[in-house]
Amino acid sequence: HAHYNYNNDQVDVEGDNLGSSFDRCQKAAVQALNVNKPCEVVTGCAFDGNWGALPADGDTSGEFYLLSYLYERIEQAGAGKFEADEGIGIATVGELAEAARKVCSMPLHEVKASNNVHPEDPLYFCLDLSYIHALLTEGFGITSSFKMAKKFDINDVKYEAAWSLGAALEML
Repeated sequence: HAHYNYNNDQVDVEGDNLGSSFDRCQKAAVQALNVNKPCEVVTGCAFDGNWGALPADGDTSGEFYLLSYLYERIEQAGAGKFEADEGIGIATVGELAEAARKVCSMPLHEVKASNNVHPEDPLYFCLDLSYIHALLTEGFGITSSFKMAKKFDINDVKYEAAWSLGAALEML
């Protein structure tokens, strides 16, 4: 039994005795994304029938950037290649799945002992990585590599932004 705090709300969470599992977390993430809901927007749907992040023709071969928290979680898991000084990286959905499976199979005390994971994150690390994988593969239809940026430049000023901006930038 644990508590999850987000946006000044506390939610009680409880797992089962089976331990963490990439497959179970992935399944829960796909269910939460509601990817099979009929599309209600002209621009194409990524998930929940109304989030138009995909091109209307469904082509997902263009550049797609993950930003901020998603970048950090993937970097913490060691999936992909990163240029830390530049705050950029590239990974494949296969590398992400492999890292998620590894994290999900680790005992919690090992995840907590990792130097790469923030002290508040170990309980949710498996779920976070599984969710990111589901978001990319099931939500956005990404089948190969994707780019990541912790910060990006606009008029020579570095900004950090939410992941959804990475999708929006490509659409512009």
